[in-house]
Amino acid sequence: TVVELLRVNSPAIFKIGITCSPMNRWLAYEREGYQQFHLLHATEEPGAVQMLEAALIDTFQERVGCRNVARGGEGPVGRAPYFAYLALAPCGDGVGLLAAAHAARRSRKRACGGGDEWW
Repeated sequence: TVVELLRVNSPAIFKIGITCSPMNRWLAYEREGYQQFHLLHATEEPGAVQMLEAALIDTFQERVGCRNVARGGEGPVGRAPYFAYLALAPCGDGVGLLAAAHAARRSRKRACGGGDEWW
């Protein structure tokens, strides 16, 4: 559950959202320094994922670390299936989000032979 994921990763920065393209969405969050991306729900019904996103944001928006600004439920862009997700950046190691993003980019460069060509 979201409560359990936040508990075991506390303190953490997190964002709840919806997407039609989980891999692309995860790569965008990873570039920002997020370290985990959890798919919470998948459905063919856009209304169901919109309501879930809005309910989760309403429940967790006041929690320390939540980066959701909008109330949610605006709707996924694209075709089904639709996914609700939780992006997490545990902060317990004291590494800031931007520093984590830079470290992830350096790690990818080494793994891919040093170039940025693939992104």
